[in-house]
Amino acid sequence: MTRKSILIIDDCENFRMVVSNILLDAGYIVQAASCPYDAFDLIRKENFDIILCDLHMPFTYGEDAQEFQTSYQVGIMTIKELQGLFPDIPVIALSATDPDDLGRIKSALQGISAFSKPHNKQGLLAILNQIQEYSIDIECVQ
Repeated sequence: MTRKSILIIDDCENFRMVVSNILLDAGYIVQAASCPYDAFDLIRKENFDIILCDLHMPFTYGEDAQEFQTSYQVGIMTIKELQGLFPDIPVIALSATDPDDLGRIKSALQGISAFSKPHNKQGLLAILNQIQEYSIDIECVQ
């Protein structure tokens, strides 16, 4: 079995670190970006099998960050752009929002998988297994 590579896009350093360690322990190859701007740089240089993307984050950091407001719109736009540019890479939207808001956001994502941020290792790995099984089903149908 080949090792899957995952890109994590999240502005919370602690979340990136914890998730990276869980995924590394599970045998994944992991890269992380703190904002969409950095993520697109990584994607241009490397191939990823799966992308985990936070929904509530700024577009960039530094002086440019003052021009962008942290919002769900940044996450939704980033995810839609990722899907448009890289349709073969499953993108998983993650959010720490309450379930009611997540339902509304899911409709804006138009079929892209969205989950509440997992609170434990099993939850994260279950999300990845679900997405990978879904991807396999799609590949078998084509």
